[in-house]
Amino acid sequence: MSIFDNIKITIKCRGFDENPIAIVTINLNEEAEVRFIPILWTRDRNNIFVTMPSLKGFRYQNCFVISDTTRFSEIKKQIFQEFLVKAEKEYHQNEFDRINKAIQQQKEDINLDEIPL
Repeated sequence: MSIFDNIKITIKCRGFDENPIAIVTINLNEEAEVRFIPILWTRDRNNIFVTMPSLKGFRYQNCFVISDTTRFSEIKKQIFQEFLVKAEKEYHQNEFDRINKAIQQQKEDINLDEIPL
């Protein structure tokens, strides 16, 4: 991890668009910075979609794999806690409730053998 300046992680929620709702940058001290992406409701107010920020131009090239599943779970938990604290202030209550519900339902099983090298 020491060869990277930072790590960029996209936060996605199932039941939403496949685009991320936030970009999280973690520096070497594991301090998380959350950059929110605008969320827009569809006309029927039953669905939302998100727009990508200009950061997409950087292609999120700084990446790494955490092979220790326990460590990965700890970092992921920290990121989502930080995200929810900031999201509650950033988003309208209806939007926040939907995001929070989607995050709580999110269960990801990652098989490290399936990650392409």
